[in-house]
Amino acid sequence: MRNSEDSLTDILEASKGCGFVYVMNNDYLDGVVKIGYTNRSPETRAKELSSTGVPGKFVVQFFAIVKEAEKLERKIH
Repeated sequence: MRNSEDSLTDILEASKGCGFVYVMNNDYLDGVVKIGYTNRSPETRAKELSSTGVPGKFVVQFFAIVKEAEKLERKIH
């Protein structure tokens, strides 16, 4: 059985030249949001960030598939 992360990866692969821009939060980082980009599933990225020694887990609040995700993420900052 395929999960939603696999489906997102399939969508991204079909959208050549695109990536995900995401917004995440972590209950232990009150008032802070993480804005970033990835070429993999945002859920996969949240799991990676949650294993960096930061307390709590990152939760994806929003994501979009966009062209030139890295460039857009830099503009957002």
